[in-house]
Amino acid sequence: IYGWIPSQMLDDQVPYRDEWTIPVLLWDLQDTSLLLLDRFHQAVSFPEMVLAVQSRAGAATVDFSCNDDMVTLDAADASRATLAALLQT
Repeated sequence: IYGWIPSQMLDDQVPYRDEWTIPVLLWDLQDTSLLLLDRFHQAVSFPEMVLAVQSRAGAATVDFSCNDDMVTLDAADASRATLAALLQT
């Protein structure tokens, strides 16, 4: 998908050319095990899309730290990670 540009974005006469739609693919798994993308991220940003995953694992700690405190994430709610990845796109 890298380099993909919608055909309407190539036409200079389209009135909504300044708008850009970024697809978000969210996998909502019913499994109780923790599943992360790249072993660290709940959502990953690409130039054309955002991939996110959430499961029923509940709170989990990851290898990141902030002020020497372990960072936890809610595996059942990927909205915060998805928004962060969307803003990075």
